[in-house]
Amino acid sequence: MTTKTLRLPDDLVSAVQTVGQAEQIEESTAMRKLIRMGFELYTARLYQTGRITLRQTAKRLDLSLSETLDFLQQLGVS
Repeated sequence: MTTKTLRLPDDLVSAVQTVGQAEQIEESTAMRKLIRMGFELYTARLYQTGRITLRQTAKRLDLSLSETLDFLQQLGVS
């Protein structure tokens, strides 16, 4: 795992704290979770707009094709 330094505006710090408290996890874990969720949503939007294929989406998310289809369906992406 790589260590990175990041400057966050106050609203994002508050969001990280909210997630950390709600899920009873450390702030660093909450940040990783939120970054991962953002990447997943970003990747789903790329697929939805036709900029990447289903196979590319699955590879980026490290999922099988069927898991990727299930994930996209949960997000309402067809």
